Amino acid sequence: MISDAPYQCASCVSPDQIPSGEIQTIPGQLFEDKQFGIEIKYPQDWKAEKQEYSPLTGGTIAKIFPNTSSTNLEVGLFIRIEDIQKSQTLSEYNQAAIQQIKKSVKNVQILEQQSKKLDNREGYQIVYTGQDQIHNFRFKSMEVWTISDSKVYILTYRAEEKLYDPFLKDVEQTMMRSFHIEPIGL
Repeated sequence: MISDAPYQCASCVSPDQIPSGEIQTIPGQLFEDKQFGIEIKYPQDWKAEKQEYSPLTGGTIAKIFPNTSSTNLEVGLFIRIEDIQKSQTLSEYNQAAIQQIKKSVKNVQILEQQSKKLDNREGYQIVYTGQDQIHNFRFKSMEVWTISDSKVYILTYRAEEKLYDPFLKDVEQTMMRSFHIEPIGL
């Protein structure tokens, strides 16, 4: 569990020493992406990796996973950003996203759907199970999203079904609660 106390590290640089637009990852504490204006805390025994953003690859900008996770990503939190039309509402996005999940996930079963705040913004959460088409295991996934400045910020926690519950507390209490979006232009 991560405390709210400031992170102390003799070899780390302070945030004001990092050039604008660069990524700051402090292992075991904070992932920050200034280009997209987000930050998220994660547990000591997890690690974060920046991903090269491309709308063609689903807009994933980061993955955060336990140090114990194998390379086939049996457990991980993925942060994605999608551009949407300014006129698209949260309700409209919810419907489109749920339809996309139903179409693209093999043997999908939706377990929960509900309104959910993310960074004190109106958002939505869906929990579902499905079959991994590459590694052929059952997985459970929780997606939570919110809209800000014509962008959808999506946090997806995905784990092999048997590993989902053991890591859920870290995801909900540390990562989901700490996720923050900086307003554009600041």
